[in-house]
Amino acid sequence: FYVNTLNEKVTTEFAERSEVVLPDNSEIFLNADSQISYNKKNWDNKRNVDLDGEAFFKVAKGKKFTVSTDHGTVEVTCYEGLVSVTHNNKESKLPAGTSFLVINGKIVSTGTPDGSLPSWMNNESSFESIPLKYVFAELERQFNVKVSSKNIDTNLLFTGSFNNTDLNMALKSISIPSQTHYKIDGDNVLFYA
Repeated sequence: FYVNTLNEKVTTEFAERSEVVLPDNSEIFLNADSQISYNKKNWDNKRNVDLDGEAFFKVAKGKKFTVSTDHGTVEVTCYEGLVSVTHNNKESKLPAGTSFLVINGKIVSTGTPDGSLPSWMNNESSFESIPLKYVFAELERQFNVKVSSKNIDTNLLFTGSFNNTDLNMALKSISIPSQTHYKIDGDNVLFYA
């Protein structure tokens, strides 16, 4: 019990975001449906954050800063400085303006990120050649809705973006490029062919 109390934990719900300031003044911006935990007492010796979900890190200069995740889909984008990513015991160095994406254990090539912040910090979710099922999952997180599909191959790749503040606009932004239709029933959204 004592060991567990050393870990600070911050969680966001669907359609919610949060900002966390760490003991060294590093900042973490958590996207919807995400969680971080870290050891506050041992922070000066080991700057390690466990992440489940999506976050943007502004890291203060200092010792090594590690973000650990065991999630099935991992995307890392470096906006400034140099980031090291280890996947399957192989290290990759990411200079500013590059990304690293793993989906279901496979490295997927990505484009160059736009701007100096992830798009969701500007209330937009952007995708480049991402399977539709992940686009639907992001829609669920941002709007707290339940998305289902009928007669659609959710492994089809989607490139585009949607606004995180207007559900109807977001649904059109997904359905038009993916050539699908949708129905809304309360908190349920059905995409169909």
